[in-house]
Amino acid sequence: MTEENAENMRAVSGRISRKIVPHVRVGRERWTPRAKRYRADQDAIEEHVRGVFDRAEVGQCPAPYRVIVDAYFAPAKSTGKIPKTAGDIDNVAKAILDALQRAGCTPDDCHLESLVARKALAESDYVDWLVYWHEEVEP
Repeated sequence: MTEENAENMRAVSGRISRKIVPHVRVGRERWTPRAKRYRADQDAIEEHVRGVFDRAEVGQCPAPYRVIVDAYFAPAKSTGKIPKTAGDIDNVAKAILDALQRAGCTPDDCHLESLVARKALAESDYVDWLVYWHEEVEP
């Protein structure tokens, strides 16, 4: 990245201080308990991301955009490792992407240029997310 590119970079980031309900296919099974939990969690995440974007005074980021999702999980008491119930990282990232799009913070994910998703151990469950893009500069 050149110095010029770094100057034109804009970002919005936030933290969800809990484990999120991973993305679930909602087709015919939209009223199952798991799908209802996912939809309720999506509503809460949407409120969160919209609030963060509003405080940053950003309506919707322009295309193309990039996203980084870091999910942290408290270790399982039995193994000391990331719990198997933590969910797949791609599903956690998809839950964040869905919330960003449904809240109107990002355009459709067909404009997503890069996604980095990682999970790691931590003392408690939380998810950090970052959306960034280059702003056009008037000549």
